[in-house]
Amino acid sequence: MYRLLRLFKSKLRILSIFVGALGLTFLFMNCGRIGGFALKDVTGTSDQGSSAINPPLPPVDQKLCTTTSVPGRVGLQRLTSRQMENTLRDLLGITVTLPTTFSRDDQMGGYVSLPETQLMSSQFVDMQMDFIFDLADKVVTQAPAVVISCAYANSATCVDKIISDFLVRAYRRPLRTDEKTSFVTQYNNFSGTAQEKMKVVIASILFSPQFLYREITNPPPGSSNYLALSSYELANRLSYFAWETMPDAQLFAKAQSGDLSKPEVLTAELQRMMQSPRIEALARSLAEQWFGYGSIWTHSLNSTTFPNFNTAMKQSMYNESVQFIKYLIQQNRPVSDIAIADYSFVDSNLATLYGLSLPANSPLTFTNIVNTKHQGILGHPGILALTSSGEKTSIVRRGLWANEKLLCTTFGAPPAGASTQLPTNLPADATPREVMEAHRANPSCAACHNYIDPPGMVLESFDPLGRIRTTYSTGRTIDTSAKLANGVSFLDTKDLNAYLSKDKNFSECVTKKIMPVIVGRVAKFEDTCSVKTIAEGKLPTDITFRQLFENMIKSMVFTMQAGE
Repeated sequence: MYRLLRLFKSKLRILSIFVGALGLTFLFMNCGRIGGFALKDVTGTSDQGSSAINPPLPPVDQKLCTTTSVPGRVGLQRLTSRQMENTLRDLLGITVTLPTTFSRDDQMGGYVSLPETQLMSSQFVDMQMDFIFDLADKVVTQAPAVVISCAYANSATCVDKIISDFLVRAYRRPLRTDEKTSFVTQYNNFSGTAQEKMKVVIASILFSPQFLYREITNPPPGSSNYLALSSYELANRLSYFAWETMPDAQLFAKAQSGDLSKPEVLTAELQRMMQSPRIEALARSLAEQWFGYGSIWTHSLNSTTFPNFNTAMKQSMYNESVQFIKYLIQQNRPVSDIAIADYSFVDSNLATLYGLSLPANSPLTFTNIVNTKHQGILGHPGILALTSSGEKTSIVRRGLWANEKLLCTTFGAPPAGASTQLPTNLPADATPREVMEAHRANPSCAACHNYIDPPGMVLESFDPLGRIRTTYSTGRTIDTSAKLANGVSFLDTKDLNAYLSKDKNFSECVTKKIMPVIVGRVAKFEDTCSVKTIAEGKLPTDITFRQLFENMIKSMVFTMQAGE
């Protein structure tokens, strides 16, 4: 009974710390700094090594781009669920799997990496209290050397060392004055065994806002100045976008030496990280947040018509696009390969959709698909399934996906009074093309659908699972030709993909789409010149993924934080 009372007391203690952290987090989100755990007001070089405040930039002419880059302001970012799982694994040195009850990440425009989607709630406490406490129990029981580095039961010096070392790694930066003291005091004042004391301290640290959030030092409120990120802030930003976890020992050492603030060192670390298998974390982020694969697990098609659209097929579809993105990054492929690649990663499940012959249970393998019509991301069965519904394809969904995801062309709500209902007075065997042609006969509808529909009409050559087809179930022949409002015509998917890859907005759109994952904010009008500069290769159409990422991390978008 006494042991249970002590356990209850320890949880109450952690809860009180976390409730305090929620209040501090609210202050941080509204004021730009954590109150009692405070980030110091910036008046020069910060205690993390940030450069002195820089003066306001001159006004930027977004048409002439006389200034090539401007910094932006990123709000306080909480670790996403995947970042939390990966960070806990690397921090604690034990296997960590988030429970299914763990708070899921909210989205904004498909992105979970934006501060606006990462608000704390009382549900966060309810769902994570026992989970974090159990983790702390595993740590003190298993005693991984990365955390429990000495015998602490009868050694104040060892207790001090364990807490100090753990705090530095958990906070992912050097400690500030008195940050360690409160946890050492907590250890000494808690009534229990040495193991119980250490458990409470570890759980308390894992509930602290400095662990849950990624700090960035801000210029003073109301300032139009900007501040260079410290070497530790750069390390965190680089590691969480590339690997979705805390910096490893080498990256942390570069931050500690201050070398990471040198562009050539930052670039070298990025290159090292891109060649690691762990870069798959970035590929997953882009597949889910940019391409929309985060929703594939809940997406449904008619199970009678498409019985093979099951969990195994969804996993194959997801894995294909993840490995495709990983290949683009690690092999330094041109950005245009997103649209025109004549290769992909196919297993025995996907082979049935591609019309290829593979032995049963063949794993995902790099495959030449030049003799198919599936070139580029628009030919991936997962994308074609996600843009279909029930037992039908959707010209509108597929057209919107191509416009929004690859060209960053967005469309507002229909004009007031415009009908969103498709015509119903057509013959029973009317094709989707004929239905949309009738819809576009209304000028108020045509204004947008003249741009939305053409890519979708070309993609009618694929059924809802992404298989090639030439006729509809009615027997009507599928016409894949299309013409844009600007007069550009397509005969098939090859024409469409070539057009997309050469469009002047393509590489800039790719830059805008990866920016929320890399930096944590969406591109705005004032980023126009930055985006243009980042997206420029040796030639306008041949920028590679490595160049794109290097341009990004060397820009003020990545290395600076603007004032409010």
